[in-house]
Amino acid sequence: MSQQRLPGAMRKRLERNRQGRLAGAQWLATVTQPLTGLLVLMAPLVVILGPRLAVFTLRGFALVGLLVLVLLLLPAIWRARRYARAPLEFAELNADSNPVAGLFFWRPLVMRAANGEEVRFHRRLAQMPRVRSGQNCLVYFLRDGQQRVLLSLISADHPSARHYRPADAFQRRAQRRS
Repeated sequence: MSQQRLPGAMRKRLERNRQGRLAGAQWLATVTQPLTGLLVLMAPLVVILGPRLAVFTLRGFALVGLLVLVLLLLPAIWRARRYARAPLEFAELNADSNPVAGLFFWRPLVMRAANGEEVRFHRRLAQMPRVRSGQNCLVYFLRDGQQRVLLSLISADHPSARHYRPADAFQRRAQRRS
């Protein structure tokens, strides 16, 4: 991550995350994430059943449309409720000795806590961070089951890093949501 320049999107995410909240784009990405899989699974169904659906009347199309809408909305509503209550977490972590290169976006970002514990981020809701080996970072994340989801990060030696440390509202919100 550049020492002087912080992208506007990351700045907005950090501002929201330091308050203990998800930014709008983060929340939307988290809620709609399973819809991609459902749409991929529904595509062959539409190809197979498409010609047969032509015999349906307007009422039949409405019924099929309603069914598809319900199949897409139920997971989104369930996840929205779940993530509305999920507490955000904050940690100061060091980049591992082999940080993720931009070319290997599918590999998890591996960082280390001060006690040496390895922290892996398999999913990221922020742009791919550019971190140097051993670089200390301020990291906001949430837990999705057993995995951690990276929300935002900034280098601890960035000139504006002190402005992005957790606010008082962060702890209050985390206690309410736990």
